[in-house]
Amino acid sequence: MERYDDIDRALFALPLEEPPQGLRDSILAITVYAPQPERAKVGLFENVGIGVALALLVWFTWAVIANQVFADTIFGGLVAFAQGLAKPPTLLSLAMGFSAIFIVSLMPLRLVPVQVRTERS
Repeated sequence: MERYDDIDRALFALPLEEPPQGLRDSILAITVYAPQPERAKVGLFENVGIGVALALLVWFTWAVIANQVFADTIFGGLVAFAQGLAKPPTLLSLAMGFSAIFIVSLMPLRLVPVQVRTERS
C-alpha cells in the first residue's frame, strides 16, 4: 500500500460536490423508515389444511415406526415404484420429456410485431 500514497493524496485532493438537499432524508425514507410490507394472513381453510396434513404425517410416521407389517408394505410399494422407473421404456419416456422441457426453455421468447389494419375491409 505504500506505492499508492501519491494516488491516494491526489484522489483526496479532488474537490467534491455537495450532495443534493434532502438526499439523506430520501435514502432513510426508502430504507429505514419505509413502510413494512403486510404479512400474509393465513385463513381458517389454510390452517385446517395444514393441521390435517401435519396430523396425517405424524400418524404415517408412527405407523411406519410402530407397525412392522405396515412398514414392509410401504417399503414394498417403494421398491415396486423404483423398479417401474428403472425399466427402459419408462426411462426413455422421462428422458424425452425432460429434454423437450429443456429445449423449450432455451427458446428465445420475443414478441413478434403484428401489423393491425386500421381501415375496414
